[in-house]
Amino acid sequence: MTNGHFFERRTAQSQIKSTIVAKYLTAWANIMMAKNQHRKDRRIAYIDLFCGPGRYEDGSESTPLEVLREAIASPGMKRNLVTIFNDKNSEFVQALQSEVALLSGVDQLGHSPGFSTFEVDRTISYELGNQSLIPSLVFVDPWGYKGLALDLIENILKHWGCEVIFFFNYNRVNLGINNHLVEEYMSQLFGPKLLPQLQKDLVMANPEQRQSRIIEGITNAIRSSGGRYIAMFEFKGSKGQRTSHYIIFASKKFIGYHVMKDIMFKESSGVGDVREFHYTPLTVHQAHLLLEPEKTYSIAALKLLLTRSCKGQTGSVWQFYESHSVDTPYTLRNFQDAMLQLEVEKRLTVLGSSKRPRKNGNLTLGKDRQVTFNP
Repeated sequence: MTNGHFFERRTAQSQIKSTIVAKYLTAWANIMMAKNQHRKDRRIAYIDLFCGPGRYEDGSESTPLEVLREAIASPGMKRNLVTIFNDKNSEFVQALQSEVALLSGVDQLGHSPGFSTFEVDRTISYELGNQSLIPSLVFVDPWGYKGLALDLIENILKHWGCEVIFFFNYNRVNLGINNHLVEEYMSQLFGPKLLPQLQKDLVMANPEQRQSRIIEGITNAIRSSGGRYIAMFEFKGSKGQRTSHYIIFASKKFIGYHVMKDIMFKESSGVGDVREFHYTPLTVHQAHLLLEPEKTYSIAALKLLLTRSCKGQTGSVWQFYESHSVDTPYTLRNFQDAMLQLEVEKRLTVLGSSKRPRKNGNLTLGKDRQVTFNP
């Protein structure tokens, strides 16, 4: 399948990907604009390094147009957001420019969208690393893996306020790791130190072990490049069984990780209060699997984690959430629900005023509320 064929029809996976990016952009922009309000330069940026033509052949919009609609609808982004759309395919860029020109309200943007046709390579990575970037959300969505490299991620994250969302084609990477013909690209993706060990570990691994090890490898690689907080959204293939790709988010700040997890939670095809972030296309015969899914994570498991790890400790709900939720799908709401149950069970004491807000008749627990885990 070529890039051209990729844009023939919009899939449900593509729709969810665009929704995650557009929703996160709005949330991130509001946070950054609040931090920028006392600065002389209040600009923020959205950079799409593999933008595509803007519209699929079936007429549906792709990510760039959804992003611009979000910007036009937000007074703050309308004034302050700089958008840059790049693709080495000049025909795609020309098509996107035409589509953008037709958007209602695009002429009201404080900064007209910018377009370029650079190939994403080490030169682009070097320039990103050596320029003084304004706060930027960078979206890296290559068809395969060419152009996606650790030094690119590192050179984005090194700047204040900069975060990255990228497309990780698990199918292509899985096939490429032990293929010497594409070893250069695999080395750029995982790093020259990690790749040899990863290749060795995968020789005798079964499919489940391979996936676990590859995801562990890319996580370690991103962390080595400055991405302290990483959230992943998994997509299954058309039959709903094997993983096809991931959307991966990386940030230096917990607040961005928190916001992205809330967005991924809402877009997940899972059910229940705790959801592992994934989209699985379901057939009628598979639908029953969502009724009683096998859960690695649950409110009960979270309660056990907290009572074992935090015995005798005092802090805010947010502090416990930040220190114990990384690399799990647990959201702030999950922590609040678990702590409310522990309060009823007399295993946790809520400090401060006894006059707490109620919702639907039940006590609530604000993120700044101080709690003590009972010995």
